[in-house]
Order: sequence, then C-alpha cells, then structure tokens
Amino acid sequence: MYVAPSIDLKIKSLYDAWAFLDLINFHGGTRNFDECHFQFMLCLQAPQLHQDGLLVGELYDKWYEVTNGEFTTPPPGRLLKFPRGHYKSTLVIGWVLQRIYRNPNITLLYATNVRELSQGFIRELRSYFEDEQLQETVWNSRPHIQGPLIPVLDAASRRTQHTEAQDKKVVWSINQLQMNRSAKRKEPTVTSTSVMSTSTGNHYDIIICDDIVDKTNSQTEAKIKGVKRWAADIASVVTRTPKFHDVGVLPDGTAFTEVTVGERIVTGTHYHPNDYYVFLQQNRLNLKYALLDRNIYANNVDSTEGYMWKGFTAEMEEELRAELAEEPGVFEAQYLNFVNNPALQILSTSLVQYVPETALLEGLSSEGVVFTNPFTGSPESVRPLLVVDPAISLRAQADYTAIVVGGFTSAGNLIALEFSVGHYAPEKTIQEVARLAVKWKIRTGYCETVAFQVLLHQKIVQYLVQEKIKCGILPYTPNKLGSKLKRIEVQLSPLFSSGRIIFCNTIKTNNMVMNTFNFFGRGGRDDPPDALAVVAEKSRPPLHIASGGKRYLDQHRRKSRPKFNKLYGGIY
Repeated sequence: MYVAPSIDLKIKSLYDAWAFLDLINFHGGTRNFDECHFQFMLCLQAPQLHQDGLLVGELYDKWYEVTNGEFTTPPPGRLLKFPRGHYKSTLVIGWVLQRIYRNPNITLLYATNVRELSQGFIRELRSYFEDEQLQETVWNSRPHIQGPLIPVLDAASRRTQHTEAQDKKVVWSINQLQMNRSAKRKEPTVTSTSVMSTSTGNHYDIIICDDIVDKTNSQTEAKIKGVKRWAADIASVVTRTPKFHDVGVLPDGTAFTEVTVGERIVTGTHYHPNDYYVFLQQNRLNLKYALLDRNIYANNVDSTEGYMWKGFTAEMEEELRAELAEEPGVFEAQYLNFVNNPALQILSTSLVQYVPETALLEGLSSEGVVFTNPFTGSPESVRPLLVVDPAISLRAQADYTAIVVGGFTSAGNLIALEFSVGHYAPEKTIQEVARLAVKWKIRTGYCETVAFQVLLHQKIVQYLVQEKIKCGILPYTPNKLGSKLKRIEVQLSPLFSSGRIIFCNTIKTNNMVMNTFNFFGRGGRDDPPDALAVVAEKSRPPLHIASGGKRYLDQHRRKSRPKFNKLYGGIY
C-alpha cells in the first residue's frame, strides 16, 4: 500500500540527496545502493552541503578522506572516476532530479559521448517528472514552492520536435526540459548535448560531462585533442561568478535560497593515457576539481579485502577479464582506472620470461639458485638478495610494504623469485622477511632506512639473530638526487625493454604486482618496482656456472672461515 511522504521527508530532501531518492523511490530507494555510492553522491553534493552548513563532523572528514585532502572546502569542479557498471550515471540522474526539486531556477547542461545517450538521460528524467503519482505527492506539493513543477503537456504534440508543452513558449522535448519557474531565463532548465556539438551562446549554472570519452573518440591523438578542445569550449559556458537564487519559502516562514558558482562535474573511465580525464587529473588543483578516484577493489589496489561494491564479486571480475581478454588493457582502463597503452609503457611485462617455482626450488642450495632459462634453454645461476621497502602508513591509500627476493643471474638477467606486498604492520613485515629468508636461503638483504624505518630495520636484525636465521640485513638509503620514479626507470627500463627480466611464474598471476609494472609512472602504486630497482642496484651476478649445473664459488669469494656479524646478523 502506497503511503504519501511526510512533510518532514520533503523538507529533508531539499538538503539530503539520499532522503530525496527515498522520497521518489529512485531505483528502489537507498536500500539498493552501497557505501561506494554514498561516497560518489557525497562528492556530487558536497558544495550544497557546505553551503547549507551540513558538511561538518564525520561527514566532512569522510569527504576530505575520499578526495585525498586536496581541498579544505568543496571546489566547484568534481572529477569522479568510477568503474563501469557501478551506477555513476544513475546517481548523476538522481542528483539532477534533487537539484531541480530543490531549485527549479537553475540551468543545467548535460553532455555525453553520443546523442542517443544524452537523449536517454532526458527520457529517464521525464519518466520521473511525468509520473502522475509523483506529480501529486512530490513535484506539485513541494514544501517551499507552491504550484506544479512541470508545464501542462499536450498529448497531441508528442511528435512536435520543438515542444510537447501546451504553452509553445515552454520547451519540453527529447533534448530540453523547462520547468515552471520564477526566474526569467533564456536557457531551459535542462539541456542535453553530445561531444563535438555546439553549445556556445547560452550560459549554465551546472555542466555535467558524463562518459564523454569513448573508444572511438580516443583512437588517435587528433581525436583526443578534439575532445579536449570541445570540453574546454563547453567549460566556457558555465557561469563562474556567484549567482544568488531566491527560490521559495519553507513552512516555518524561512526563506529558502541558493548560490551557484559555476559547477562542473566530469565522470567516466579511461580509454587512453592522454585522454581528457588524464588532463583534468593532472591539472585538477589549478582548475579546482576535487578528485574521487575509485576502482572495483575495496582497498583500491587488489581483491584481498573484497570489492568496493558488495554487489560485485570475484566471479564477476573473472568473467569480465575473460570477456575482455582479446582487448588488452580494456579491463584495466574500465574497471581499475589504469590505461595500458604498450607504446607508452615504461616497464612493459610483455617480454618477461617465466620460470616455474618448482624448478627454482629444485635448483636451490645454500650457494644460490640454478635454473634453466626458458628462452635460451641454458643454465643460469643467481645468488638472490632480499630487499624490504617499508610503507610509512597502514592507511588504505598509503604505499604498500614491498619485499622482493631476486638478483642478477650469471647471464646478466634480472630475476625476481618472489614478491610479498601488502599493508603490513611491523610485526608482519618482520615475519615475512624471516619466511622469505628461510625459504630462499638468503644470506644478504637490504632494508630502506628513512625516518622511522631505521627502527624497523633494527627490529628485523634482532629478530633474525634471535631466531638464528643466518641472513644479514643491511641499511639502505635511496639517493636523494632526482625523483624516485626516474631512479626506478633508470635501473629497470633497459632490462624490461631488452627482455632481460625473468619472473617466477607465481608472480604472473598476481594482478596487483603486475599492474604496478605495466602502469608504472601513471599515478598508480610503485612499491614492487621500487624494491626491484634496489635489487638491480645492489645485486652482482655470479661469475661462473658449470655446464652440468654445479655451482662454483666465484674467484673473488673469501676463502677464510665464515664469521657471524653481530651488528647486522648473517654470515660473511
């Protein structure tokens, strides 16, 4: 049985988009949405919440966290990078309905990649505006404005291109909608357009660019530049100066007003490393865009902590990866917000060779590892090092702790035997170092010692001594000259591009680790490449290997009896 909404819910809906979605039963109401959708909507309506004095306390803290603390107050621009199929366009429609319910005097321009989709946006708006029950209980009985929201429609004018309203001066069509309003404005309330269409001459309070980048318009540099020029032209028609709106009066006699200041909302997923979204993200601080950058994972990195939306599952991810297997990089672009263009990759794994872990463990001894190169068929040996790159924080958005075992082989290739990567507490880091040192019979390792990491290094050494694990962990301080990314690139890029990288086959199935290499330098995590770069810096290849696979001590090895180092542990 339908129950008419209360006046309290109607008033609350002026300020709270989620209350409004329940008010009109939008897609079944709030019960059909999840925490990730709350974050998306919070970023959408943050300027209104701030203006109404509601973006305070925990709500402000949440907004500040999901937008990476780059602004202290909500800016007029929002860049919302959200995975495909996660309701971003649906939530934009719900927000637009609430903005019009709140203030029908606004003007809004909605743009998407093709005309058919922009018309679909208008059709969904109309399905709610023209609903007779909603007209009776919501649109025509607002708590702050008297009278109907939408104009009287003329059924005989359904095929008229200009308007379906009885008053032919009022626009109501598949491309534009004009509400009943007190303001005298030449622009309709809502106008839809598409990429490369002309929209100059009008001025809008809000501009929404929803999925304007697609596969077709990002195929060439010329098309990408065309989209950027068009988007810049669109951005020029937003009214950037503060505009005061005298909207209505609440039941208690309080005037309901609003101030708009050139709001720009951009949503979508990547298709190219140089597309419009990349441009906005790189220039967001100067252009005043708050960034929400989420992929399908709860921790924004991998599936170890589940998925951002509880409705998304590991089976769905597996199916999507299989469906998109013939289109390299598409899954990463659409669902992880990474763009994989091999021509622009700094560290491409396309030439990496893989050796089964069973073969590596069979060739393991206290002197190192002997294995057969999968490409040349020749035996190679390596005396692996262990490198620890500790994270500075356990927050979900912080760097990961990365531990890698590897080294240069006798043939000059760089091999990674195992990665251990995650948000590790110090105790977990120490345990992982000990586990890997025992598993791979490591004698020497390095731990980065910057700031608090000095203490962690000391605890690792103490633990190894306590457990009588004969592995010395030396301190490592990165060279502060130049950037970290350039240091990693110098160490690893020549090896990756020349096919001189070998991975244990278990690394190949670790999507998170593989992505840090394939998308290195494009805003993602770089912890595994950083750790491997230290291996490349510190490792030295064995000088000799017997054709039968037996290892010989190299000519520079000390012949004296090994001694235990009391400071760093290990045998030297």
